[in-house]
Amino acid sequence: TIEPGTIIKARTTGLGGPSIYGQLIANGTSELPIYFTSIYDDSVGGDTGGDGSTSGTVKDWQGLYFKEGSTGELDHVVIRYSGYGGYGFGDYVGVENNGGTLTIKNSLIDQNNQHGIWQRAGTLVLENTIISNHLFGLTMWSDTVTATSNSFSLNSQYGLHASGGDSLSLTDNNFTNNGQTAYIAAPINFSHTGN
Repeated sequence: TIEPGTIIKARTTGLGGPSIYGQLIANGTSELPIYFTSIYDDSVGGDTGGDGSTSGTVKDWQGLYFKEGSTGELDHVVIRYSGYGGYGFGDYVGVENNGGTLTIKNSLIDQNNQHGIWQRAGTLVLENTIISNHLFGLTMWSDTVTATSNSFSLNSQYGLHASGGDSLSLTDNNFTNNGQTAYIAAPINFSHTGN
């Protein structure tokens, strides 16, 4: 469990990046959000790296990887400046769900290279969250996504790209200034209202 107001700063690590196999509970508040950001991001927590004034940039670290059987609860969380990748080192993401049960609420996922969130497998519930400044805001490959009252903005390819999956539900989401709003493959059980 990560306490409200915690600031976690990362740099690129070895193969795989930060991976969750068990449970990650990160419940911040509007006054005390939890940050997952770059070691170079001096805008929160000051000069943690001890290297003078620096700013975070895309690909400074690898993002969060939820593995098969894991659970995640992220509320009032900021995830930014990740997306480093390449063979064995990561998939260019802010958050990847590959078989976990993941809930993200009231959060900001911003400037994480190619995929703000990559839903490879498992269950994802996404509520009242901003996903901005990626190639793809939300990429869906498999299983189940329920997205309610989110903002997808400034993603240069698609706000949402769903090429596979069992079930996709979109309710009251806002798509603005994306390259294209959404692609949803025909076989997906898709419901939507108020978007």
